[in-house]
Amino acid sequence: MTEGVDKPGALVPSGKGGGDPVVTVNSLTKRFGELVAVDDLTFSLHRGTVTGFLGPNGAGKTTTLRLLLGLAEPTAGVALVFGRLWGSKTPITLVTSGFGRAGRRSDRCDGLS
Repeated sequence: MTEGVDKPGALVPSGKGGGDPVVTVNSLTKRFGELVAVDDLTFSLHRGTVTGFLGPNGAGKTTTLRLLLGLAEPTAGVALVFGRLWGSKTPITLVTSGFGRAGRRSDRCDGLS
């Protein structure tokens, strides 16, 4: 199953697990003035799927994650995690709920273990 693959940087789900979606994004849009960072993005993820965002710099990957985690407000649309908006969650609550973000550089964690 593919959704929105005609758009650059589109998400291609790796498959469906069982039950209700754990992540639901519907018509998500984010504008910064005239710049459209995320344009009408819709997808859902089910338990057990592994998903990554791939695309060139400026494609909206980080902005999408920030919208999903409630760290930025969408211009339009909605992003739900377990059926709820996550805007009121603190970073520590997100991490203890099982959410994380892996950046490009792993050397920033040297000496932490």
